Amino acid sequence: MGKQKKKKKGKTPFHAPKRMGEKTPILMTPLLWTMSAVSIALQLFLTGFAIFAATKWVPMGVEGPFGMNAGYVPLILPVVMWVLTLVSRIGIKSLPLDMWRMPVEVREGMFRCGSWLLKLVTLLLELECTAVFLYVDVCLYVGTAPLDAVMLVWLAALAMSVYLPCRYAGKLGRGEVTWTKGVDPEGK
Repeated sequence: MGKQKKKKKGKTPFHAPKRMGEKTPILMTPLLWTMSAVSIALQLFLTGFAIFAATKWVPMGVEGPFGMNAGYVPLILPVVMWVLTLVSRIGIKSLPLDMWRMPVEVREGMFRCGSWLLKLVTLLLELECTAVFLYVDVCLYVGTAPLDAVMLVWLAALAMSVYLPCRYAGKLGRGEVTWTKGVDPEGK
């Protein structure tokens, strides 16, 4: 008989998402309301600018990607941004926290803060993407290429916007820090 490999038995780092769960009300603070309003205002400005740029370029009749008129290219980014915004906002409001796949400690921390950190992450990502999409649209309108340094800073900001709040949620879940901004749902 050959040697059999022993399987490691340990904790799985991720919880298994449940199909049904109790919705956790999101603790909205003035900071989150302000970030949400700024993000929507920036998206409206991006949409207005894209429509302005498209009306300037469409009459030129220059062929762009996929055989469409090149004047419609600035409209792609606002459409993508509105879809991302709607999906993330509806997802946060309608999906219970049990359905999100995240590490166990992070999930526990999200419960303790009333999903405030999850909403913060989504609003930060939304705001950063809107700002960069506006920058790219302005660059397209002016006729220059977006700077690589700006794109690298954007990617680093996206990574930090996810990492830092989730790291703090993990500390909340392990009990290393306490949540003082609202009521702890579990009373701990």
